[in-house]
Parts: sequence; C-alpha cells; structure tokens
Amino acid sequence: MSSILRAIRSRNLSYFPRRSIMTTSIPKPAQQPQQIQPSPTEAIFFGHLNDFVREGRFHVEPKIPATECRIAGGWVRDKLLGLPSHDLDVTLSSCAGYPFAQAFVEYLRSVPSAESIEITSIGKVSANPEQSKHLETATTRILGLECDFVQLRSEVYADGSRIPTEVRIGTPLEDAERRDITINTLFYNVHTQSVEDWTGKGMNDLADHRIRTPLPPLQTFYDDPLRILRCLRFASRFGYALDKELTECLGDETLMESLRTRISRERVGIEVEKMIKGPNPLLAIELITNLNLYPHIFVIPTAKPADPKDFFPAPHPISDALLGGQILTSIMSGDLRSHVHPALFAKLNERRLHAIWLAIALLPYRGGLLKEKKKDMTMAEVVIRDGIKLGNAEREAVARLYAAHDKLSPPAFHSHEPERLRSGLGLILREVYINDPATDTAWTNALVFSMIMDLLPYVQLDDIQANERVLEVMKRYYDYTAKVEELGLGSAIEEKPRIDGNELNATLGLKPSQLTKYLMLEVVRWQLDNPSGTAEDCKAFLLKSQAEGTLPTMESLGLGVPANKKRRRD
Repeated sequence: MSSILRAIRSRNLSYFPRRSIMTTSIPKPAQQPQQIQPSPTEAIFFGHLNDFVREGRFHVEPKIPATECRIAGGWVRDKLLGLPSHDLDVTLSSCAGYPFAQAFVEYLRSVPSAESIEITSIGKVSANPEQSKHLETATTRILGLECDFVQLRSEVYADGSRIPTEVRIGTPLEDAERRDITINTLFYNVHTQSVEDWTGKGMNDLADHRIRTPLPPLQTFYDDPLRILRCLRFASRFGYALDKELTECLGDETLMESLRTRISRERVGIEVEKMIKGPNPLLAIELITNLNLYPHIFVIPTAKPADPKDFFPAPHPISDALLGGQILTSIMSGDLRSHVHPALFAKLNERRLHAIWLAIALLPYRGGLLKEKKKDMTMAEVVIRDGIKLGNAEREAVARLYAAHDKLSPPAFHSHEPERLRSGLGLILREVYINDPATDTAWTNALVFSMIMDLLPYVQLDDIQANERVLEVMKRYYDYTAKVEELGLGSAIEEKPRIDGNELNATLGLKPSQLTKYLMLEVVRWQLDNPSGTAEDCKAFLLKSQAEGTLPTMESLGLGVPANKKRRRD
C-alpha cells in the first residue's frame, strides 16, 4: 500500500492517541485523578446547601433520616478531569426535588447576603418515562449555576420495555448502578466535601480511560438499549476504550433487535447528533462501523407508519462512512493537508463541519432515491428524517452537499471559453446548493465534500496507481480553488445584481413575467464578466443585446403558452 493511502487509513482517531476500541485488563495507573476543587461560586452554593440541611431548615417526615445532598454524574466526572462544568444535578437522599428546592430558595432569600444571590424561578419537570424523566425534578438557576434537584432512585424493568415498571426512592448505590457507565456514577458529597464511588469502579475507570457499565452490560443494555449509544458517545468524546465484556455482548441478536425497535428514533438521533458534534466524530463512526452497529442506528423504515422490524439496507458498504471520515481528517489535519488549497478551510465553521460529518456518516446511503408523494428524496435524506429524526435544517444541509457534488465533480475550468471563464465558474458557484449565505451554505464546504466523494473510490484500492489517482484528484481541486481565488469569485458570487428586476423591465420596456428571472441571469452573467461595470453599463448591455436579438425571449424559452394551444397553432 502506498504511503498516501496508508496515511489516510491510519487516521482512525483524529484528536486522541490511538487506543484499542476494547480492553480486557488495564494496569492500575500510577496516580489517581485529582480531587475536586469547586470554583468560588460553587463553594458558596455548596456552603449554603450544607447549612440549610444541617440547620434543619427542611423538615422531612418523622423517623426519616435527614436529607443528604450529593452532586451527581457529569459535574463530578468533568471536575475530576479538570474540565469546565456549570450544570449541577443535586441528588437528595430522602425527599422529592421540588419541595426541597422551594424551601432552599426561600432559605437563600433570608440569609444576610441574600441581595447578592441571583435566583431564578423554580421550574417543575413532572415525571415522564417516555422522555427518560422517571421522577419529578426541580430546575432553577442559583448564582449563575444551572441546578436540578431530584431524589435518589432505584428502577425495575420488565422484559421488552426500556421504561421502568417501578421507580422508588433508592440508596446512593442503587442510584449509581442504574446509570449508564461507571465514570458517570460518582457523587460529590456536599457535607463531607468528598467524592463517593459507590460502585468501586468509577474512579479507577476514569483513571484507566475505560468505558464500562456499573452492572453486567447485557443486563443493563436489555433494561435500556439507549445506553449502548451513550457508551459510544462517551468513548468517542473522551477517547476512552470500551471494556471487552461490553463489546462482546453487542453481538447478541436479541439485543440488536431491541436497539432497533425499543428506542424511539428521536432518542437515537439525539445521541447521533451529540457524537457528530462532539470532539471526535471519526472515533464515533469507527466504533459504530467496527462494532457492526451501523445497520441498527442509521436505518430507513420501509413504510409509514413504519414497522420498526423492517428496514432498507444501505446500498453501499458500511465501511465507506469510516473511509470518508479518515479522508476528511487527513485533509484537515493530516498528511494530505498540504495538498489542499488553504481557502477551502477559511470558512469552515462548526455548523458547516458538522454538516460534512453527517453527510460522511451517511455515505453508505449515497446515490439512492426513494419516491415520495411530492418529490423523490435521496436515501440519505430519508435516514435523517425517519431513521434518526433530525430536523429539516440538517436534512437540507446534507442534501445540498450531495447535490453540490453532482454539479462540481469533476471540477474543471478549461471547458469554459476564456472570455466567459469568470461567469462560467461564477454561475456554477452561485447555485443555492453550493453557495447561499441565507442557509450558511459555502462553496468551500461544497468543494471539500465533493473532493472526499471523488477520493473515496481510490482510497479503497491497494494498487500502485491508486496513490497517483489520489494526488491527481487533489491537484484538480487545488487548481480549481486557486482559479476561483485568482478571479476573485469568492466575494463576487455573493454580490447583488447591479440592477433589480423592476429596473430591468423598465429598461427593456417589459412587464414583470416568468421571463424576468431568466433575464436577471443574463445580468448576473454580464456582471461576473464585467466586475467593474456600473448599473448604467449593465442597462446599456441589455439594450444592445435586445436590439441584436441575443436576449432570451418568452418564445425561445417556451414560456407563457400552454402546450395544447401551441399544438393547435402548429
């Protein structure tokens, strides 16, 4: 295999050192993670919380122990990793969240420094098992910190449902065991100011960079298959290794059917979107493809309303998604970066990059069309709409990228007449699916994705010529981009026409009609070829062209006359 191809295919992880996607045993680290150091604001908040409970300001029923407050989950994990975190999940040992929050806020308004404590109104999130809200939660903002108050809980599941059949007050251990992964099971006890690891696994796994479940993975995944996707998301977010027992159970066919059928596609889409928008989408795609999860995540139901057991298979190899991600990583930060024109990355903001990653994840569905009532839709669009239930903005962004590739590939400027080169390229780049500020669509983004698509067939080959083909494709895109920059088209394609439709019709003595938009295209064409031309120059061009009979007309375009009338006249 050539050095170029080896470089592309080795880009399995874009932001982290290479790790195996699974591990059996990892040696104990020499140093445990650092203890938590709350920020000054957090320390004040915790102090008030401790005083409120210790002073007995909140009364529970007789014979019930006083409430203990612990900060749970993500805040503890992120603090131990030295990462910023501003959302606090306050778990309560013996009372519901809403009455506790009400009493605590009332207490804060009575302390001597009350005027300096910013507090918003308390929101009440009722229990909603369908949305994974199994107990009532109170939400508020205190001292600029987003705070949720909820009771410790224990859950019991029935076969065939990810919704618990019973949710009751739990112990810290029971609450920890029902969480998705061990590094999310840690608590920070507000009263003792210490980290609590009730499962005995969370601190070690955080230090070992390991993703595993508190309970046996097959059991916890049967209880809630969504946890499979959350394991992938956190593994890709932190670059952590998946535990071997976890990966082995993913071959269970019944579990895979549960992943396809028991989770709403909206919930699947939420996790997919977080992976795509996370720090390492390439690792997320690698895990999904290498663990054979792609057919269970990116799916097209066969009917509406869909039978969740029946799905269209992807028409192209699943591995194409991983190869596409490796290509993008290589041209952005790897060995191929020097072969890409710098202008292609100048406008690559987060939103545009996320669109490219989503389009790459759907490469196995490229090219296919499904008939809809109103219009045909690409298979990739249907996956976004029905398979992972993302919004129209995401669906349209991906559709524009695929349409742009159809128009731009292969990029060429030698086919245009020299005197019409600027307008020839400019009119292509002005297509709304290639460049449109209104939808944050940029021609540079379109070229990046089109280049990935054109490279894909050659990256899959192992012959000597494949390396040359890769470099040829990249040179073609480099030269095309260089020509666009040389001609100053990057800004020119976004300029308004020198005159608008009303001025055009007034100049030519025409009434507004279907013809106007075609004549405006001639205005834009002239403007691109005459970048220094004024509005008056444009009007003179139109009048001259009208006199010479070179402008399009209703008749030449076949507009305005019904087909049956044209036949009668004939």
